[in-house]
Amino acid sequence: EDTSSYLWEVYKEGAKRMMMGDNTWFVADINCEIPLHPTKGGKPYAPLLSQQVVDDAMRVNEYKALREYYNIFDTTGGNDAVVNRTIIMRNEEEYLPVFANDNTVAPGDRIYALCFDPALMSDNSIILIGELTKKDGVGWTGRVVNCINLIESLNNGEKKILTAVEQVERLKKLIVDYNGTAPEYKNLIVFIDPGSGGGGHIYSDILMQNFVDEYGIKHFGLIDLEDEKSALEQNKFPLAVRDVLHLYTATRYKNEFYGAVTTMCEQDLVKFPPSYSFGSQNLTINGQEVDLTKEERKALIEIDLMKEEVLSIKRIKTEAGNIKYALPPDKARKSHDDRSYCFAAFCYLLSQLRRKDALGGNEIKQDMSALYKHASGQVSKAYKKKVNPFMGSKNPFVRRY
Repeated sequence: EDTSSYLWEVYKEGAKRMMMGDNTWFVADINCEIPLHPTKGGKPYAPLLSQQVVDDAMRVNEYKALREYYNIFDTTGGNDAVVNRTIIMRNEEEYLPVFANDNTVAPGDRIYALCFDPALMSDNSIILIGELTKKDGVGWTGRVVNCINLIESLNNGEKKILTAVEQVERLKKLIVDYNGTAPEYKNLIVFIDPGSGGGGHIYSDILMQNFVDEYGIKHFGLIDLEDEKSALEQNKFPLAVRDVLHLYTATRYKNEFYGAVTTMCEQDLVKFPPSYSFGSQNLTINGQEVDLTKEERKALIEIDLMKEEVLSIKRIKTEAGNIKYALPPDKARKSHDDRSYCFAAFCYLLSQLRRKDALGGNEIKQDMSALYKHASGQVSKAYKKKVNPFMGSKNPFVRRY
């Protein structure tokens, strides 16, 4: 919970009343130290909770562990938050992560958005997968179905980011898995952040080329002609599929991305899987206990981390009066924003689908030349001659009475 929640308000009010001597109120802060070191009549008993469980939870998701084990309310809410925890919890639904297209829906009726914020040296390299479906009376809606961190564990216990070659191969596999049996790439939207830190253009350059999947099936490449750098290569890759891959730079689109987070989430248009208790082997889905696979547990952990990152992003006003979205200073050094940025890209893609749908499937384009009587090349030479505006009655200062 955070300090914008109803529970915090009740907790704070109860503590105040109890300290003022109101015996109708009682507030107790019982954190994990009590089950870790239980006593009865002053005599110590065996722990009811393992310290290793707490330490592992702190390592995986510190903010969630502080809430669950130490009753520490965080400050992710407030008027300057992109979205608050109440909205996230309101939009949690009971479903499992999705790892491939099950091909039960007609091509194009269910779209998977693959949002990739790559990294090469540090930070996380994240691919978030969101599912987009169109509902009667509502329009396009989305739900987060998977989140992958492209890292590997070394023999010494440390972790490192996959090489660029390994990352692009993983991305190609996801493209094939989530497109399913549909024509290329009818079921997909792919976003890659081309920013300099992760070298996004490396991946988009490779994706222009046709490739063969693990089953020996050949697939066309992808190209974004809206990207100036990629557009220069279109003659080299005439078969590359257009209008599927999008390279949106953070410098230009970041504010629009996070603005879409607020809009889409507040309208309950984006859903999330339920929160996962670290170490649990199962999850309740529609009243039934479902055993989780290792892959499902990893996906749920990454999605929970994504929620925490999104809740930490603040709307900050700069000295110049501009608005920017970033982690607050107290979290900027120790927290990440890669997952939240991918989620923001997903919300933006959803908002664009809804906008296109509202416009009848077409963007509004205005031909400005139609506003003028003559095209520049058709104006007569006589008309082009410079005319003295003060000749004769053309003088604007001539007396009219």
